[in-house]
Amino acid sequence: MATNQTVLTPKIYFIKDAESLTRRNRLTLRRWWMRDLFPCPSKINNRLFWKAEVIHQWINSN
Repeated sequence: MATNQTVLTPKIYFIKDAESLTRRNRLTLRRWWMRDLFPCPSKINNRLFWKAEVIHQWINSN
């Protein structure tokens, strides 16, 4: 008996997405994460990204 399984992959935002969501440029975001004022990004193949939930939590708390 086959079952349908849905694999959920977490939504991620790249730097351009983070810029659009926060209305701040990448340099400002970088300064903020270096000062622990914004979540630090992770990297995939040298591309910065954040989990969507992390960005949304930050936006809602600020």
